[in-house]
Amino acid sequence: MMVSLDHSIYFHEPKRVQADEWMLSEMQSPWSGDGRGFVLQKIFAKDGTLLASCMQEGVVRLNNKGQEKSAKI
Repeated sequence: MMVSLDHSIYFHEPKRVQADEWMLSEMQSPWSGDGRGFVLQKIFAKDGTLLASCMQEGVVRLNNKGQEKSAKI
């Protein structure tokens, strides 16, 4: 089971964001533990301009066999 606890997107240059142009996404996970994980992401334009920053914390629960549980819906 995977659930997002909290997520935010901060647009630094909203007028520069073009959905029909290539963007670079850089992600890192500086911490994880106790069934939770934290991810930071930066999104850049083709010229290197930082367009947006994202943060997300999530929960991952595994069954006793070490495999993810199937969805109940």
